[in-house]
Amino acid sequence: MMNGQEQPRDAERLYVIIPQDDLLFPSLTPRETFRFIARLRLGDDVSLEDKYEAVERIIERLSLKGCADTPVGSEDSRGLSGGEKKRTSIGCEVLVNPPILLVDEPTSGLDSETAHSVVLVLKRLAHDEGRTVITVIHQPAWRTFCLFDYLVLFQGGRVVYEGRAAQCEHYMSKIGYVAPERANPIDFYFSALQKDGGAAFHSHWVKEIAARSDGSFPAGGKAAAPQRRRHSLLPDILVALEAERANQATSRFTQFRVLLERATRDYVKDASKLQANLQVKVVIGVVVGIIWLNQARGKLVNRSTFIVEGAMFASVYTLVIETLTAVVQTYPLQGLF
Repeated sequence: MMNGQEQPRDAERLYVIIPQDDLLFPSLTPRETFRFIARLRLGDDVSLEDKYEAVERIIERLSLKGCADTPVGSEDSRGLSGGEKKRTSIGCEVLVNPPILLVDEPTSGLDSETAHSVVLVLKRLAHDEGRTVITVIHQPAWRTFCLFDYLVLFQGGRVVYEGRAAQCEHYMSKIGYVAPERANPIDFYFSALQKDGGAAFHSHWVKEIAARSDGSFPAGGKAAAPQRRRHSLLPDILVALEAERANQATSRFTQFRVLLERATRDYVKDASKLQANLQVKVVIGVVVGIIWLNQARGKLVNRSTFIVEGAMFASVYTLVIETLTAVVQTYPLQGLF
């Protein structure tokens, strides 16, 4: 439901969710990652040159030119920094041109400067390209907080403030919560919220809403009130959805070919993974070879049949389990695309 109306069945295609954890292939570079996504999701009617041109625009827009050809990396291998990984994750979704971005804690685990640069990228996507960016953020630095346009502040599942982010400090001062000098106001507000579970803040907010609903605005005037849109979003969604449908999906053959190429490249470029798998295959091959050594010469006797069958079963079982485990482990990464 959206504004009391049932949303279209395909409306979920209008928004993308960027998770808190960066689901990226460690051995691929941002440019390679973007190119695979472009080939998978931009449609067969878009030429390869146009897809790669879109990739370069995304790299430029997200300030990734300096690390576009650096492997993403993992805990075991060095690669991109936390901010570069986060911008790469954002680029993976922005590449398909969604109207709405839902970003889950984009600054978690990042230092203040990196967090500010990530939020600045999101702000540019909203202001320069007309996208709607909705994000969850916890105790940001003050200058990072000032980048937001609209704020909904929750505590214990209850709303304690909703309105323009720039008016938050004025509202908090009005109800008696004035941040000390040289203190981050956001940290001060969160500390005050933790003391009483947000009950006092919520009661103040209920009174504020009641005052606004009957037209009487306290000190601060109408400028302090959030400018809320009352019209239905459903027509806008339908228009955007019709434009989105014009971008046809890729064929199953194209998807299979691109996914196979990506899996092969990831497998070959990850030296440790390739070496480990080769070692396993060699060991199993040697074991199987020893089992059948001289069996073709008729030296197999009945009493050794059970031993041979058991060894063969163990070998086949190992191969099957290894393959199934590898497939299951790739599901989180494959889900990104």
